Amino acid sequence: MITKRRKGVAGRVVSGLVCLVVMGLLLLSLISFETVRSFLDAQAGDGAAEPYTLAVHRRIQFGCIVLGGMIACVALGLRYTAMRNTAISQHCWRRFRRGVFLLIGRLFVSVRREWSLLLLLVCVAAVVRYPYLTQPLRYDEAYSYLAFSSRPLYVTVSDYNDPNNHVFHNVLVSMTSVFAGNREWALRIPAFIAGLLIVPVSFLIASRCGGRISGILAGVIAATSSVLIEYSALARGYSLVCLMALLCLAFVVSLSRRRNPAAEMGLIIAAVLGMWTVPTFLYAVVPLTAGLCITRYMLTRQVNDAFWQFCRLWFGIAVGCLIVYLPVLLVSGPQPLVANRYVVALGTQEFLAAIIHWPDDTARFFLRDVPIVVGIVWLLGIGRVFTGKSYEGIRLVWSVVPALMLIPLMATIQRVIPPGRGILFLVPIAIVGVGIGWGQILQSVSKEQLRRLWTAGLIAIVGVWPLVVMVNSDSILHSDAAGPFDSANTVAEYLASTTGTGDYVVAIAPCSSPLIYYGDRVGLSRDRFLIPERSKEHSVRLIVVVSNTGPTPTETLESLGLLQLSSGNTWNLLQEYPDGSMYEMILDPLE
Repeated sequence: MITKRRKGVAGRVVSGLVCLVVMGLLLLSLISFETVRSFLDAQAGDGAAEPYTLAVHRRIQFGCIVLGGMIACVALGLRYTAMRNTAISQHCWRRFRRGVFLLIGRLFVSVRREWSLLLLLVCVAAVVRYPYLTQPLRYDEAYSYLAFSSRPLYVTVSDYNDPNNHVFHNVLVSMTSVFAGNREWALRIPAFIAGLLIVPVSFLIASRCGGRISGILAGVIAATSSVLIEYSALARGYSLVCLMALLCLAFVVSLSRRRNPAAEMGLIIAAVLGMWTVPTFLYAVVPLTAGLCITRYMLTRQVNDAFWQFCRLWFGIAVGCLIVYLPVLLVSGPQPLVANRYVVALGTQEFLAAIIHWPDDTARFFLRDVPIVVGIVWLLGIGRVFTGKSYEGIRLVWSVVPALMLIPLMATIQRVIPPGRGILFLVPIAIVGVGIGWGQILQSVSKEQLRRLWTAGLIAIVGVWPLVVMVNSDSILHSDAAGPFDSANTVAEYLASTTGTGDYVVAIAPCSSPLIYYGDRVGLSRDRFLIPERSKEHSVRLIVVVSNTGPTPTETLESLGLLQLSSGNTWNLLQEYPDGSMYEMILDPLE
């Protein structure tokens, strides 16, 4: 009696909340454009929210009506289904709840059994990543913060006019910057935490598929991988994507044994969050879901079971992506999501010429600071996974093989060459494979003492050796990932102390965004970065900041359509820095 009463109260509460949401959406659709625009103008830094046009307002109104109608229809449909098929609904709920308890129980047992080793691996990963948290902010990081993370949350989740907006990551950065400020380390906390979590997740997957030794090797390699260390210390979404790929792989391994609605839901959530971070996470989702269905068919020999599982997963992923990207679709439109102006389809000949070098370039990027001997050890481990006979190894093989085969196929269809960072998720997956393969090899060693000796030697080879190479070469500090301009803080301090009203500063990538970021911290007015104009009353001082690898001052003005300003004038070298220079030009008054 009490249970039925509680269910009735809960049902009425949920129904009331649904009604409130639907009514709220319908009321939002009735707000006029002038009211919303005046509110946004007051929130904008320059007093004018120009991107919010009447067309955008009408799209949002239409979206609110459609979304409200969809929620109402789904709620009514679920209510009707629950009333007509109460037994089926309760059975599905019980299965889902048992699946959740099963996943949590397995995770708890694994962590409790190996908590000291997991803690040690995470500490090692934190120690080798921590020094890079305070390195100067790079162009992509600074631009991402200035354009998205530092703005109101409704702008972060809806403005996708630039693919630099890794939405889910920038939402997390917005939250951390509120509590920790906009220091370099504060902006990198989400990527840093994701990079740390890669290590225990790699350990748990590898140990589940190949045993404890496999987990140790995978955790050590993940903790000391140069490329994973670098992207764990950059305020970008790629480290988060690697974590989501590993979580997808973990759920794939779990689902390959038995059906579990909770694991399917976990796979859908991880896939949606990964694609909400970087849409190119599609390169990971398609192969992993296809690999799961192939594995299910091989183990059950039931085509319908594998097919309907694939349909369920992709229906959930499609609905989830529609929900998280709905603000983008309403405000920015669908075009920015499907067309990246920085990555365009190549001609047939250009694509064929580029794809020949793509495997070599990608391997060099993934295996940076990895000596040849260590690379051979990687290949031997992965090869052992493909030739091994373990039951869990078969599942991983049929998850990884489609990933390796479908990514070039998808790239060929699109006629684009994915950059290394776009498929960075393959690195932790490969690391798990290396750990499983070598774990299987070492399990064949009969003597315990000899097995431990071999394990220690492998840890030194695949973990310590690449780490020593990375430290000696300073490869992360010298990397050109995300557009480094290490002198930005020094340049901003100099400009803050030597420029005044009427002086203009011109810079383009990789100098511009870091200069504005550090300029805000040292009191350099953003008015200095406005489009320069010559005056009729007095001379104007024009300062151009360029990097050593970037264009010249004249080329910088030409790229901005300001070349006419430099006609008849000469540049004077103002300051030189290790990675850039500063030039000055005095523009005489207009006659």
